[in-house]
Amino acid sequence: HDRLHSTMAEALEPYKGKVVLLYTSYVTNQLFEVHYRQVQTMLAGLKVPFIEVDGAAPDMREVRSALWAVSESRTYPQVFVDNKFVGDMGMLQELVDAGQAGDVFKGYMAE
Repeated sequence: HDRLHSTMAEALEPYKGKVVLLYTSYVTNQLFEVHYRQVQTMLAGLKVPFIEVDGAAPDMREVRSALWAVSESRTYPQVFVDNKFVGDMGMLQELVDAGQAGDVFKGYMAE
């Protein structure tokens, strides 16, 4: 278990202190694609710079698995801040609608 945990921590190390959008380029589900675009638009609207991680890319498998372990969900897209799960498109929309997105992304928004 500890070995697995350290591998996960290593996989997520480059994403510390960053906003990550986990998505998939392998689109079997049209809804994933629509939600992915909506999340991109929301983050851009909040002026939050983010890194995209393609869960379908073979070299991103470990990162994807580590992120899924954090969120305890295997859906796309998902947003993480400093390797903590923020939510999927619906959760992000709720934060924006409730005016709480600024709190969640505080310190990550571009001036």
